[in-house]
Amino acid sequence: MQPELAEEYAVAFCINDISYAVMMASPHDLEDFAFGFLFAEKLISNPNQVHDIKVSLMPNEAMAEINVTLANRCLENLRAKKRNLAGASGCGICGVEALQQALPAVDVVAKQEVISLAAIANLRQQCQQWQGLAKNTGALHGAFLLDLSGKIIESREDIGRHNALDKLIGACLRNLNFQADHVAILLTSRCGVELVYKVANLGVANLVSLSAPSQLALNIAHQANLNLIHLTKLDGPRVLNQAYSDTRTLS
Repeated sequence: MQPELAEEYAVAFCINDISYAVMMASPHDLEDFAFGFLFAEKLISNPNQVHDIKVSLMPNEAMAEINVTLANRCLENLRAKKRNLAGASGCGICGVEALQQALPAVDVVAKQEVISLAAIANLRQQCQQWQGLAKNTGALHGAFLLDLSGKIIESREDIGRHNALDKLIGACLRNLNFQADHVAILLTSRCGVELVYKVANLGVANLVSLSAPSQLALNIAHQANLNLIHLTKLDGPRVLNQAYSDTRTLS
């Protein structure tokens, strides 16, 4: 029997009639992807700056187009940020034109206690229940929103790890009840520096990763006051960066 394989589309972003980027992504939750991508690119600072969005799928060509109309005050950001981006599904900073763009100053998050390590000890088992697409194909990354008791409350999947997080961020931005200081984020993929930037930009202070981060990601997490936790397979959670001085949550 033919195995079920993950879909991968070329997704083109057109912003105010300007071709901005083409990313390789899974063809679902594309409106969330648009909001999260625009926010990560700092083209918008809140969802109200998106005046219109239209997603067009072309399944026969494995392509999609996202047409976005932004508020006029965002156009200066668009002109300053515009890059020639043809990104692979695993690409986070492809297409930037200078090293300064690749590693800008990171947003600093308000310090917060480390999420209870006992509460997140079984997250590997929890996240499997939320990854329906990954379960069927074995090829998708997951990004999860947790409440501070360690319960998963939202998730997004994508063939690209950056895209999965952008989709989750987009879902958060579109939720009127979202409060960054009431949640944590869990990633199934390797925690590279680009993902740390995205989480800090959202204002979330606790980032849990099922894979170890890079040294640069750890350094940037320290600069951002981000609590960075590696949930190992055998030894449980390890706090790699703790921004808050109270250590009671570590026991």
